[in-house]
Amino acid sequence: MEKSPRTPQMKSERTVQIFMAHQWQFLFHLIIFGLMATGGLLLLASPAKAQNIVPHTVTYSTFQKDSLFSISIPDYFVETNDLDAEAVLQFKNVFIECYLMIIANPKSKTPQLYLSMMERQFKSELLQRGGSVIQETQKKVGGFESFQKEVEWQVNGEPLVFLVAFIDTPDVVFKIYGWTLAQHRQSLVHFRHTVDSFRLTNPRS
Repeated sequence: MEKSPRTPQMKSERTVQIFMAHQWQFLFHLIIFGLMATGGLLLLASPAKAQNIVPHTVTYSTFQKDSLFSISIPDYFVETNDLDAEAVLQFKNVFIECYLMIIANPKSKTPQLYLSMMERQFKSELLQRGGSVIQETQKKVGGFESFQKEVEWQVNGEPLVFLVAFIDTPDVVFKIYGWTLAQHRQSLVHFRHTVDSFRLTNPRS
């Protein structure tokens, strides 16, 4: 039987699969997220897409993950499982092109260095690839040290905004990513609320 020729879309999907399998954790995540937001991977074609906006009034729902942590998510998101296999929780709204997910990374053998190493590596890799940090904050979240960075980046000519947060708990560093088109940057406020709501269910001292 004659094989069907691979379409550009099929080749793109295969490239994404290879790319995800070999990604370096920070910038490669953002590249994939950018492709999602610019229509490269996930977005549903919607003729009304340009009319959809982030709601001005937002309520939050609390999600619990395996008695590990809880976090509050804006009500315009729906839970999904198709953004990243590494994510322990992930959410999307394809109509306003907003995405949010949480990844849990067990610590290395040098936990006192792990968070700062991740933060510095992320910033270095981002700047090398044309992104820019527009605001960064170091604060306590749920009693634990965290770094939060708001990022601007262009992917396929489309300006995007991201909130990337690292939360340092005794056994795990949690990474929280929220991203959307720059025209929906008001979602950054909601992403920050989500990060600040993070709580370990049974924290140990």
